Amino acid sequence: MQQLVQLAQTFADETRLRILTLLLDSDATVSDMVTRLGLPQPRVSTHLAQLRKAGVVSVGTAGRQRVYRVDAARVKAVLDALQTLAPTTPRRSPQAAHMLRSPGRDCRRAAAGCHAPPRMA
Repeated sequence: MQQLVQLAQTFADETRLRILTLLLDSDATVSDMVTRLGLPQPRVSTHLAQLRKAGVVSVGTAGRQRVYRVDAARVKAVLDALQTLAPTTPRRSPQAAHMLRSPGRDCRRAAAGCHAPPRMA
């Protein structure tokens, strides 16, 4: 069970998901990923190390470069499964939910940019 928890935590980070999505398109070096993702090199390298530790990413060499790749079928299956579990409607903040439950409330105080007319007394 602990291995499953660790694997789920591996997929529970936006940066790692972005890296995996990029690697589904093609193999890449760290410098390729830094350029394409617009992230600093240490951040990309740290996440790649976590992905390698989890066995999700493998690395090979091409000359002096280290090239990272994923098992596309396995990773795509996991990402597709996560997508099917994701809610289809965005979650509302507690404040937004309260606003919807309170008809007639003057929302100008609750949210900037709300142009509701003032309530008549």
